[in-house]
Amino acid sequence: MLRHWILAVSVVSVLGGTLFIADAQIVNDSQSSATVDRDIRVFTVTAALNVAGFDVEFAPQYHPVREAVRERLVSIDPDLRTRLAEYYAENRGDTPHEDELARYVSLALNLTYPPDMDFVTDDLFIPPDARDLDGFLPLLNEFYFEADISQMWVQLAPVYDQVLDVMAGPLRQTVVETRAYIRAQTGTIDGRRLIAYLELSAPVNSVHVRNYTDNLYLVFGYDAQNPVEDVRHGYLHVALDAIVRRSREELVESNAMVDWVRDIEGVRSEYTDDFEVMVTESLIQAVEMRIDGDADNVDSLVDTAYRSGLLLTPYFMDSLARFEQTPVGIREYFPEMALEIELQVERERFDDRFHAIALAPDLGPRAEVPEPPPSNPVQDLLLEAQAAFNSGDDNTARTAFETVLAQYDDANGSALYGLALLASREGDSEMAKDYFAQTIESESAELPMRAWSHVFLGRILDIECDRAAALVQYEAGAGLGDDNNGAQAEARNGIEAPFGGGCGL
Repeated sequence: MLRHWILAVSVVSVLGGTLFIADAQIVNDSQSSATVDRDIRVFTVTAALNVAGFDVEFAPQYHPVREAVRERLVSIDPDLRTRLAEYYAENRGDTPHEDELARYVSLALNLTYPPDMDFVTDDLFIPPDARDLDGFLPLLNEFYFEADISQMWVQLAPVYDQVLDVMAGPLRQTVVETRAYIRAQTGTIDGRRLIAYLELSAPVNSVHVRNYTDNLYLVFGYDAQNPVEDVRHGYLHVALDAIVRRSREELVESNAMVDWVRDIEGVRSEYTDDFEVMVTESLIQAVEMRIDGDADNVDSLVDTAYRSGLLLTPYFMDSLARFEQTPVGIREYFPEMALEIELQVERERFDDRFHAIALAPDLGPRAEVPEPPPSNPVQDLLLEAQAAFNSGDDNTARTAFETVLAQYDDANGSALYGLALLASREGDSEMAKDYFAQTIESESAELPMRAWSHVFLGRILDIECDRAAALVQYEAGAGLGDDNNGAQAEARNGIEAPFGGGCGL
């Protein structure tokens, strides 16, 4: 089974998805923390590769869609087929086919949608492995029209949708269970999502992951067992990467742990190359084991993880048991977990346990682990502001929100909304109205922010005795959707009766 967890870093935003995994229902993409869909860019690239000579499995193993695509493309223009094959061969060199596919997956995720496929942003921000394939784009666009990909995409859609329908229940359940365990709030996590794309023309059981600044992307071929574990693992990266990164100071004394296992056989180099990767993977492994509750095999699973270099897995297993008895979420609890790591205790555990664990047999090529994406200054400032706002530190929150607007994005919806809430809390109704109005106009403001901005504007206008203007705001908020954290219900209440019971009260 191919499992390629491959690092790629970018700041681009490539959004899409129709199967949105939420608490108990399908929701819109501004609210969902995980989505599963099919994507025509990925399909076009993998279809072109099937013509160009890519192959890692025998024909009897092909999914019927892959077989149909290859048969359909037999009649493609011979000259184009030759040029695709020559480009693929020249750029591949001695690289195994499965590793080469990973580069083309990265390319697909960084393209605009057809009919004119090009990089979504400036080359500076395109991952190097995708940027190196820029010469493939003219061939890809020619192939899109020559192969009539748009028609093939429509014809094959029912097959993809049938597989997605089967996957929906188990995938939704695993995300709901995982979010419930770590007590993450509904919606996106720190503005990031897991976006998974099913691609039936790719090899079966293949999985490719890209950990970008905006989202984590997972592209997988058909898997008869359903890619539940891969989706859960990816979702946990989305949920925990930034949490670990924000606790660097609490973890600084524990950095020395990686030196204990550097260059030891059986220890994966990515765990010793980056301490945060080791911490995050140790935590994810522990969370997965606590959720699974496999008491019979848990000791063996912990030993296997520990011997591979995940030296904090035993610690997190114990710490999570305490976390389960608290009411707070992992975001709030993790700094305490990080501070309570005692280097001397872990050294004693290592001396007593590590070399006593038998080295696991070599099961073939191992997947790379996605490193946390680089720090995003806007996201970090917004998180700082949110934490300060929630703790009542209005000055720190205001400074962080204003820094976002002054230095990075003067129309940032989250910063505008935060300043509106601060002004409202401080009783400055004119300033609050101005910021709420700007939030409504901001393209980056999420739907709930815009909906609540209409509600809060309506309430201010009710207090100011402008009932007609208040109704306009309530009706606009009520018309924005059905799932905005209660905003629609409050908007409807405002339509039925003025806020506070009457003018001036």
